Amino acid sequence: MQLTAEESCSRPARSGAQHSASPEAQEGKEACAARGRRHTKDARNATEARHASHARNAREARSVRLRPWDLHELAIKGLRTGNRGRLALCEALRSLHESSGFLELGFSSVAGYAAARLHLRRTECYEHLRVSKALTELPELRRAFAEGGLGWTVLKAVTRVARPATQQTWLDCLVERGPEHTIAECRHALRG
Repeated sequence: MQLTAEESCSRPARSGAQHSASPEAQEGKEACAARGRRHTKDARNATEARHASHARNAREARSVRLRPWDLHELAIKGLRTGNRGRLALCEALRSLHESSGFLELGFSSVAGYAAARLHLRRTECYEHLRVSKALTELPELRRAFAEGGLGWTVLKAVTRVARPATQQTWLDCLVERGPEHTIAECRHALRG
């Protein structure tokens, strides 16, 4: 029986001494092996080319200089995204706390859950709960935080002293005097 190169590549090899390859079959196997080596070499070359392309793109991305206003927009976008994530965390912790959902998750407290699953210290967990509860009555501050109008540190300070009627006053203080002064004013207001 004579085999073509394709047939000899696709046929399973027989084991044992019974197998004696004809010269044509041997040529077919050699041709198949050569194609396999070519395919492996081509695949290796393609992979190396892909890696080189990725490396070149990474170098170009690092070397591209963004204009300051583009960087500003990127920073604002990052702040908004982070703030919205922080709000989601606050609300999730508050919901778990109020519904005792932490029990269903196998924890005796929301702080235990936050420590084990979110790697938050007890004080951080309760600070998130306090801010979340305060924001239910302070929608202007919540909206400003979600839009990137203030950062987490300022929000924590302002929610200790702001009331629904004074939200805008605190936001104006932040715009006019900056975060350091606003936090200092919050401390002063707490002392009475």
